[in-house]
Amino acid sequence: MGNQFTLVRQPVNEIVSVIGTVSGTLPSTAYNLVRKYDPLNLGRSSLAEDYIQINGYVDNNGNRVPSGTPISVTDEQHVLIGTYIEYLDNLGVNFLTVKVYNYNKTILYKGPNDPSGNPDYQINLGGPTLPVSIARVESGQIQSGDTVIVEYQHDENFVVSYTTDLVVSQVQQEIDKKKHATADVIVKKAVQVPVDIQATIVYKKGYDVSTIDQTLRTNLQNYFNNLRLGVAVRQSDIIRVIENTTGISYVEVPLTRMGRQDGSLVTREPVSSDIASESTLLTSISSNVGLVYLLNNPLSSSTTDGGGDVNEFRGVFQSDKELNLLPSGASLDTLGLQVGNTYIIGYNGASIQDFTDDQTLIDQGYVTSSEILQRRKELTANRVLVSLGINDNPTNYNYTVVYVVENNTVVSNITTSDIEYCVSGDIVITYDEDNK
Repeated sequence: MGNQFTLVRQPVNEIVSVIGTVSGTLPSTAYNLVRKYDPLNLGRSSLAEDYIQINGYVDNNGNRVPSGTPISVTDEQHVLIGTYIEYLDNLGVNFLTVKVYNYNKTILYKGPNDPSGNPDYQINLGGPTLPVSIARVESGQIQSGDTVIVEYQHDENFVVSYTTDLVVSQVQQEIDKKKHATADVIVKKAVQVPVDIQATIVYKKGYDVSTIDQTLRTNLQNYFNNLRLGVAVRQSDIIRVIENTTGISYVEVPLTRMGRQDGSLVTREPVSSDIASESTLLTSISSNVGLVYLLNNPLSSSTTDGGGDVNEFRGVFQSDKELNLLPSGASLDTLGLQVGNTYIIGYNGASIQDFTDDQTLIDQGYVTSSEILQRRKELTANRVLVSLGINDNPTNYNYTVVYVVENNTVVSNITTSDIEYCVSGDIVITYDEDNK
């Protein structure tokens, strides 16, 4: 009855398929899995309310799929016994279109909205997963055991296949049985942090490179498998695993790449604002209502404007209070119109009047387009803007950010929050034989 549906089993890992009775199997680009809650709130728990949003697509003939056109049913048979309810065969029925006939369709029975006030049957409204049902009225014309023919219109029905983690809900049930009466305990799934690694490795003469590669990947997998929640992964740790692998002479340092995988979620990363030099007042986009500050310390990983994938929860927290995160396309001039607004700037940086606009940077000696862009990134890329009251400033608060990693090309150590754990991501190795 709409394009959004909260899936019954929570939390949801992924959508496997969506199949419509008319549309057939939808391509994965035609729908999204949306996680609405912060992982430190209800997200990743049995109360997560993750939902599927069907956006549709245009087929090769230029037709919109799903079309949204109501489907007509004209000859559905049901047997009505006593006053027991009888469910119709489809979901999303428009109850105003329901008509009930006798088996030969010579009699149209009176429904609950009949002007006479003496209906032959009642209609019980359904829901997203519960069909509309009908039940005979004892005083009506329909006799118990009669077969009736039902006509109606309904929305297209879809079957959604998805994976979930039953461990979360099962542990929640066990905790609920044993917790104190005044306790409010939520069990949640930890957040996985895939770590991508690229490196150039020199192996010893006389060793088979395929055997070395297999052994190295096994050693790296074992290293990640032994990590616990909140444990950091450092470049030195990875280099040690590589160089301790039989047949390897040494690894070129620094590594070509080591960072969080694109698409992964960063949960509550702290951004320091303890001292005045860690934030900049932007008067050009402030107002007499709110002062807009740029938090000068960048995020540890790259993201896009707005904090990345809109289907994942993203947010900025000011001493644990969630701020109003503006969408990626919002004008920065609107930040100061209300206290409590925030915006996450992506890896390309942002042009801010009197701070990083072209003319301001030209006046500072950055003349070419590449110089201007580079300086703009240095000042604003992967940073956070916040709006505060007139007599307030960022040094009064602690800030944490939830965002999705995008275009992450950095080589850095991986620090994790207490609800994150690192796993092996994409490992790309270039091998070269030692000449010695």
